[in-house]
Amino acid sequence: DDCIIRNCGAHGTCQDTPAPTGEPLDDYTCTCESGYEITLHNSSIRVGALMKRCTNIFDCPVPLEDACGGRNAKGAMRGLCKDLINDYTCACGAGYKKTLMQAPATNDTCVPIQCGTVSALDFASAAPDMVGKAADFDTQPWTFSCKPGYSLNGEADGAKNFDMSCTSTGEFSAAGSCKPVSCGAPKLVGNADMVPEAAELVFTEHVVYTCDEGYALKGD
Repeated sequence: DDCIIRNCGAHGTCQDTPAPTGEPLDDYTCTCESGYEITLHNSSIRVGALMKRCTNIFDCPVPLEDACGGRNAKGAMRGLCKDLINDYTCACGAGYKKTLMQAPATNDTCVPIQCGTVSALDFASAAPDMVGKAADFDTQPWTFSCKPGYSLNGEADGAKNFDMSCTSTGEFSAAGSCKPVSCGAPKLVGNADMVPEAAELVFTEHVVYTCDEGYALKGD
């Protein structure tokens, strides 16, 4: 009776074979619980021999590189597979969420978190043109550029470009604001009124000078 000195672990039952041959591995088998299978291990009672154990069947999809969403464009794993009993689950990384695959429909996977549709920004254009398009955590960053006459700080030599992306929290990164560049204070013209009076003009603004009575632009 081989099962007197052998066991199949916590998740299996040892059964002697009806016709023993004298070969230890052939003289008994293991009836494993659901989700477990027979595997061979070093014997705990005989040096150099093997013994049978019921161990958890590995349910994660293979190859593991493709499981739980695989790798993103940066080479990072979108999620890690965690083996269960008769099943598996995905531990998704930052910027990803767990959902079910379309096929097989019961399998878990990790997909990028959505941030929504990219909105247009005043006085700026995007490259690549992402305005009106959906962005998720896998979407590559895009660059907004201020249109001529605008900069991020309102100065003619100020920065004019800023990057945006969909973050791991499902929110867009902070957007810059393109401001009209300053042209400084308008010149004072003698014997003329400025309308409107302005201490500073910025791009697209203008003033009108009207000569005082008795004066003309050409001295007529």
